[in-house]
Amino acid sequence: DYVFHLAAKLHINNPDASLIKEYNYVNVDGTKTIVDASVAANVKRVIFFSTINVYGSGGAGQEFFENSLIDPQTLYTITKAKAEEIVLSARLVSDEKPLGVVLRLAAIYGPGMKGNYVSLLKGLKQGWFIPIGLGKNRRTLIYVDDAIRAAAIAASHPEAAGNIYNLTDGRVYSLMDIIHAMCGALGRRSPRVHLPIALVNYSVGLIEDVFRLLGQRSPIGRQTIGAMLEDRAVNGDKIQQELGFNPKIELEEGWRKVVDEIYKQAQ
Repeated sequence: DYVFHLAAKLHINNPDASLIKEYNYVNVDGTKTIVDASVAANVKRVIFFSTINVYGSGGAGQEFFENSLIDPQTLYTITKAKAEEIVLSARLVSDEKPLGVVLRLAAIYGPGMKGNYVSLLKGLKQGWFIPIGLGKNRRTLIYVDDAIRAAAIAASHPEAAGNIYNLTDGRVYSLMDIIHAMCGALGRRSPRVHLPIALVNYSVGLIEDVFRLLGQRSPIGRQTIGAMLEDRAVNGDKIQQELGFNPKIELEEGWRKVVDEIYKQAQ
């Protein structure tokens, strides 16, 4: 009855031109295959998981809404934007009504998560992480349980089809807000010092260039620092107002759940 499409090729830093075909094959052609099969099987709705990263980088004070112009800047986001078009253009055979709904997901966190936030959590727990800059750059997140509930609502709500929804917990945080919540869950004091951005960028760039000259991949690069400093504030009001979605897990509770799960696995 319902198809939840999450499959994608992603998480490859600096993909080279040889991967363009594969990204398109998986993220664009794969989405069309799923949509065509769903139409043929008379599926009621296709829920497509996209990303808020299709908006590109935000400037100071900028907030992205569903009707904001998108500016995909990576191979991943470019192919996700193309896939969005495929989903939104699909129609039911029975009455020509829209088949799909697009959920642009904020960063999802929860037990079992991977990626940069896990590395940040580990650095805070072990006491070696020092923030770069003042940590005022903005982030948007959603706890995994809330994301699942929102997806179920988007599948069943009669008004959802044909629409795009930003999927967030309804708030915008600074990076330091997130660090404070993580430290609270870990029972540790938040970092009190920070590293100058210009110095870090210079040092990391130098390290990356040296590794490149040696024909090796640097363990840290400019893109890693850029990801840490990125500013992206996304408004999640639309899905709450139109579909009645109500996020239940606040930031502090969410990170306590993550830390508790990691602690259990370590026993």
